[in-house]
Amino acid sequence: MKHQPPRRWGVVAAVVALVLLACLQIQYHHLKVDLGKAGFASATQENNAIRSRNRIRWGPDRNGAHSLPRGIVHRHSDMSLRPLWEDDTASTHKNKNSDYSALLAMAVGISQIKNIDTMARKFLKENYAVMLFHYDGNVDGWRHLEWSDKAIHILAHNQTKWWFAKRFLHPDVMAIYDFIFLWDEDLGVENFNPRRFLITWKAECDTSDNKTGQWPQSQQ
Repeated sequence: MKHQPPRRWGVVAAVVALVLLACLQIQYHHLKVDLGKAGFASATQENNAIRSRNRIRWGPDRNGAHSLPRGIVHRHSDMSLRPLWEDDTASTHKNKNSDYSALLAMAVGISQIKNIDTMARKFLKENYAVMLFHYDGNVDGWRHLEWSDKAIHILAHNQTKWWFAKRFLHPDVMAIYDFIFLWDEDLGVENFNPRRFLITWKAECDTSDNKTGQWPQSQQ
């Protein structure tokens, strides 16, 4: 009579088989996920390659980190309000009676709205840019002025004009302007004419055409 193996060995064999089956299923699931990620990465790289062909390279970085849509990158900018899709020939803020371009920038509060209104009208009449730094947080209080939409409005609570200037008057943006007026809000301008001032300055103080680099008054 042959000896029969104990029943417990059959149970052990069944448990081992179940464990192996579970391990195989887990491994299959991981492999499937990895293949899916690889396929997604390949598709993403292909899409990025297509996009990069429609972009321009800016700067020395060749890996595309500085790629921007065509037509976006310029050496200089300005404060002219224009749509993003406007062409490069868009006019800047040039004085209609001369070749000067200028920007008026002020830190303003609503309490000085009457004085600011007078200043802004004078400069906008000569086709100059106007930028207002609102230190009191009140921008809506200026909306009723007819020129409000023609000005640049920047809001930050309780900051000085120099705080605004250092952060928003970037040299690459300001380089296009011949003159920048960074004025106080309480400055009286009843008898001030922006065009006449620049003409006078050009005649009396400009040294760009002077080989000596001195003002005419100093040469006498």
